[in-house]
Amino acid sequence: EITADRRILGVFVGISDYEGDGNDLDYCDQDAQRLYGIMQREFEMQPDDSVLLLNADATLDAVTAALKRVGERARPNDMLLFFYSGHGDQVAGPEDAFDPDGIHETLSLYDREMQDDDVAALINSSPAGIAVVAIDSCFSGGFAKDVVSARGRMGIFSSEEDVVSAVPEKFRAGGYLSRFLAEAVSERRHDSDRNGDGDLTAHELSHYLAERYLQEVRSTKERHKSDDEFVNVDDDLSFQRLVVDRGGLSHDQVLFTWK
Repeated sequence: EITADRRILGVFVGISDYEGDGNDLDYCDQDAQRLYGIMQREFEMQPDDSVLLLNADATLDAVTAALKRVGERARPNDMLLFFYSGHGDQVAGPEDAFDPDGIHETLSLYDREMQDDDVAALINSSPAGIAVVAIDSCFSGGFAKDVVSARGRMGIFSSEEDVVSAVPEKFRAGGYLSRFLAEAVSERRHDSDRNGDGDLTAHELSHYLAERYLQEVRSTKERHKSDDEFVNVDDDLSFQRLVVDRGGLSHDQVLFTWK
């Protein structure tokens, strides 16, 4: 159980400007900056307990080192938050209990891919009693099987494992999850904190995000599922669905407390 003296430690990664000219994204770096700032202002996250990596700084080595350093600083009473907004991909790999199809999801960092197994290993190596992993990228739902593999883990993902994630231009955000998560812990806290007690529980956060997806992630087209190997939300936005796995946490676990 996280108590009042717990700290929030975090690693925040956002990539809009990829190497070259043909693979850039809008607002993903701003997603990470926004949530990083909210954690400092609203929840007193300390500079020594957090890392912000944007664009060319978000290399595989840098993200790995940040998760190791910040994760090792955590105590059993603390919460570790890992946030990523950027491209995601899939690669073929060995079949195992977490990936029986042999398909592994990845974070497309600035220089190389980071696989789901590696993210899970870094998160689980931390002494933090609770870890929340929020990934806003294509195919991110595939991370759930790997990340939520230990007690105290919660995963929040922008789409299912065979579905790409859309960029919500109307919100000036890299992804719907990024925008709605920032809302939930900041300007719309009075909506997300359903009982108004100043604590945001795992259930309250899940409920708020699900409701926002229902409100905003709607198809405006009449086309059907793409014939490609994955679902393209340009064909039908309603195929994009929030994935939340809080099997490692009780529904009433407090995640965030406003000061």
